[in-house]
Amino acid sequence: MATAGVATSGCASFSYITQAYNGVPVQQVSTQYDTFRVFDKPTENRMMITSSLASAAAQGFTGGLLLNPTATASPKPIFEEAALAYLKQTGRNCKIMDGYLLVNPQWEFKYSCEVATSSINKT
Repeated sequence: MATAGVATSGCASFSYITQAYNGVPVQQVSTQYDTFRVFDKPTENRMMITSSLASAAAQGFTGGLLLNPTATASPKPIFEEAALAYLKQTGRNCKIMDGYLLVNPQWEFKYSCEVATSSINKT
């Protein structure tokens, strides 16, 4: 039963990713760890961050060799750093509110941004 639940949740995650991020333009951001792909939905204050294609393939290959995909699981702080770097790169003053592993190595982050205020003095 537990195996069926894990398999089902994986399928649900892929379905969610396809539905939520279909057609979202792919952006990139580089950090000390990797160049990440970013799927940003600013109107919904959320984004999906994933490793470069080469890194994702290497993680899958290594996990397969070890017969343990969790051995190559991507730590949340690395992806959160990429999310913050992307927000800064786009000129937004935002903070990460929460993050979820969708399917390794794809993380979704919800964020909140400060609204820019006008510097025009009203007299």
